[in-house]
Amino acid sequence: MFTLRPATSADTPALTAIYDYYVQNTAVSFEYETPSVAEFSARLEQVRAHQLPYLVAENQGQLLGYAYACPFSERKAYLPSVELTIYLAPQHKRQGLGRALYQALEQELKAQGYENLYACIATPVVTPIKDNESLLHYALADTNEHDYISWDSVRFHHHMGFRLVGVFSQCGFKFGRYFDMVFMEKLIGAHNAIPSSY
Repeated sequence: MFTLRPATSADTPALTAIYDYYVQNTAVSFEYETPSVAEFSARLEQVRAHQLPYLVAENQGQLLGYAYACPFSERKAYLPSVELTIYLAPQHKRQGLGRALYQALEQELKAQGYENLYACIATPVVTPIKDNESLLHYALADTNEHDYISWDSVRFHHHMGFRLVGVFSQCGFKFGRYFDMVFMEKLIGAHNAIPSSY
């Protein structure tokens, strides 16, 4: 069992520890060095300064994962749009945490008037790149083991109602190799007149 709640500054050591696994062992994050707890705390405060949700999943005081929204861009025209990020402790994947965190995020963001959700996801390199539909089909069907990365996040976002909208080919370099980046999108607003997030 687990519960969801807003993150607090007291959570930052545990949040940093979860993130550290992905920085050190995977290309899920393109960072080379894990930020300090102080830096991670500052990042949390940036999200809170925008009054955007930053949620954690916990069980008996142990943090199992977290997810948050941040501005898609600081330019005013992008106000209806946010980018989502999610990290789960590796031993707590496939237990319903990701779905619960994303559903709660989406509910809060919709109530705040946000209309577009985006996810920027590192993936294995697929060459040559074809159209988005073909790439998504490949991602959903590929069962091969890939060093430092998998298609799990693409599959997760697809199951959560996101669609693949673009690919940046071999844009990331980590662990001595290149990785692709895909953007996925979910529209949750009516897109009528003036967005209520303004």
